[in-house]
Amino acid sequence: MSPLNLRPSLDARWTRHHRSVPAGFMLATVRLSLSDDGAAVWDPDTGEVTAPVEVLWTGQARCQPNKDWRARSRVAADDPITMHALRLQIPLKDTPPIPIGTVVRVLDCPDDPDLETFVFRVRNPLNSSNPWLRNILCDVDVEEHPDGQG
Repeated sequence: MSPLNLRPSLDARWTRHHRSVPAGFMLATVRLSLSDDGAAVWDPDTGEVTAPVEVLWTGQARCQPNKDWRARSRVAADDPITMHALRLQIPLKDTPPIPIGTVVRVLDCPDDPDLETFVFRVRNPLNSSNPWLRNILCDVDVEEHPDGQG
């Protein structure tokens, strides 16, 4: 057999060589948690009021509005509700499994600070077709503004 025929069809680095491209666009800091900052707990020993949040992951992410029209419309009890979708990309390497309904808070986003004011919920946590990215589709109900401005 010819040595040419013994070569693999793809370079062994192919599945990893584009990792730096999406990482360069991960400009926002996000927190994924199983609950929101909801139920406050008062500690009588310290006098502190804390909100227990079970954090799954915190780190850099790429936040991008989802342009797919199929992901925009939502209906509850036959009534259309105001929802918008956000595509979140995070590195796959260090992330745990992310269940549907996970709460996503954008902690810092220099390009779009408005994103820091909303509470997002995971609708679709499936992996990207790239082996180094996790694509997460999140919904936000723009009527549910945490600052009461909705």
